[in-house]
Amino acid sequence: MTSEPTSLERISRRSPEIVLERIGARRVLLIAALAVAVLVGTVAATNLASSTVYYMTPTEVYAKTVQRGQTIRLGGLVEVGSLHSPPEGRSGFTNEYEFVLTDGNARVGS
Repeated sequence: MTSEPTSLERISRRSPEIVLERIGARRVLLIAALAVAVLVGTVAATNLASSTVYYMTPTEVYAKTVQRGQTIRLGGLVEVGSLHSPPEGRSGFTNEYEFVLTDGNARVGS
């Protein structure tokens, strides 16, 4: 009486080339997927780096002694009660406002 081969016996009868071929194909696919993920991450990081903007705080403005007339990006909160519009005749524009900007430590503005 012949018994039916077990799954382990069936696997062991496969030629080593077929087993290595399957393992090799999986590795190649995994390495390719990893390479694509790294490439996409690199491209995304490069594009994001060029669009980042740094806003200085009023405290940094005084610490770094920013020169009058120098263009910078300034971030902070408008101090309560400091927002007002100058007289219309002074600048010729009606959409100009004067205010004090603060970060809680330092104040910048009129």
